[in-house]
Amino acid sequence: MTEKIAFVSWDFIKIVCEKHHSEIVLKEKNHVPYYCCPEEACNTVIPVYVYENTLQYIVDSINSSKMFVGQTWRKKYLGKTYECRVITWAYGKQIIVSIRYLGG
Repeated sequence: MTEKIAFVSWDFIKIVCEKHHSEIVLKEKNHVPYYCCPEEACNTVIPVYVYENTLQYIVDSINSSKMFVGQTWRKKYLGKTYECRVITWAYGKQIIVSIRYLGG
């Protein structure tokens, strides 16, 4: 029987901007929380709902042994499409996944 992940610490999975590879950070835009790239000119803006669902998708992929470096997937949330790619992954170590908005 393999071990399953029930929950992860906040720093176990690192979500970064696809363009700059900078970790996206929580900010407020028009009184609404979003995860954004810290680079000034970057337009990567990820709603909290998308960020949380991406984390859950990553955990589910690890639990089903379907996670690998270079893996890319597209998901549609709230009518908008996002693409994620696994940059680094080693069992028991921090996972780095990039994300970008493709359009709606």
